[in-house]
This record gives sequence, C-alpha cells and structure tokens, in this order.
Amino acid sequence: MMKTIIALLITALSIANISHAQTKETREVGTFSEISYRVSGKLFLRQGSPQKVVLEGDSDVLAEIETELKGNRLIIGNRNSSSWFNWNDNSRDRINVYITVENINALSVSGSGDLLAETIIKSENLDLNISGSGSMELQVNLTGNLEADVSGSGDLKVKGNCQNLSSRVSGSGKVYIANAIEGTA
Repeated sequence: MMKTIIALLITALSIANISHAQTKETREVGTFSEISYRVSGKLFLRQGSPQKVVLEGDSDVLAEIETELKGNRLIIGNRNSSSWFNWNDNSRDRINVYITVENINALSVSGSGDLLAETIIKSENLDLNISGSGSMELQVNLTGNLEADVSGSGDLKVKGNCQNLSSRVSGSGKVYIANAIEGTA
C-alpha cells in the first residue's frame, strides 16, 4: 500500500514538472527597427545579424504571447490583454525573449518587463521609453540624439555616447546616465 502511494506521488510530481517544462520558440517576423515590449519577463537584446526573435518559457504561456509587426515596430504582448489586471499572474508566467536585430531606433517597455542589451547599441538616434515598473539597461554609441523617458516607477540605465540628451521622468522612476554626452536638450 505504501509503495503504491509513493509511486502515485512520484508520478503526479513528474507530470506537474513536465506540464511546466521550458520550451523555446522562434518567431518569424518581418524587418523592424523598433521594439515595444509589453509582457512580464526579460528581453535580452543584441545588435547584429541575422535578425532573430526567440521566446523561452512554459508552452502554455508562450501560446498567449503575440509577436506583431506594425510598420517597423515589433510589438510583443499578451493575446488576451483586454483585462487591466491578470489575477493569475505569477513568476511561472514570466518568459525570456532573445532578440537580435541589425538596426534599432526605439525601445519601449510597458508594464513590469525588463530589457537588457547584451551588446552596445550603435545608431544615429535612439528613443527609450518605460511606462510602468519595468527596467532597461544598455550601452549606446550614438552619433545623434538620445531621448530617455520614464513614466511610473521604472528604472532606465544608459551608458555611452550621444550628441544630445533629452530626458523626462513622470512618477517615482529614475534615469541613470553615464559617460559622454556632448550637449543636453
């Protein structure tokens, strides 16, 4: 009897672990130079080629993540975003997104997501925006302007070079800037 109970318990635990196994999905999208990240989890950004978008997480969670191209903007969000609050949101629902893109002009985080650039972002101008409690951390080498805006409690950390900097904070969020800025606007 005890062996049967132990066997059933081990089987139940194994099934629970299998149902939440991490999977990777490569998403095919067109060419983009802007990213809008609207989900919980981490986005790891690399500048380079070939362009690639890979999502990692529970398969049932990935099925609810939408990757949509509007103009030159890649939008990563929840399919069922009609609700203003997700009662079932927990750390299990978090995902990792890995993006490699050749050119980048704008990055946006809405909600509680985190964006980390793993390479130095080289561009003429770059527009950074956080709305909510998310965060962004990146190094830049710009020949033109950097615009860095935070609305809410998010944190934006930027190191690097640009000609002009424009920054706005609304709420308790913070913008950290380090290195050489030629002028400010």
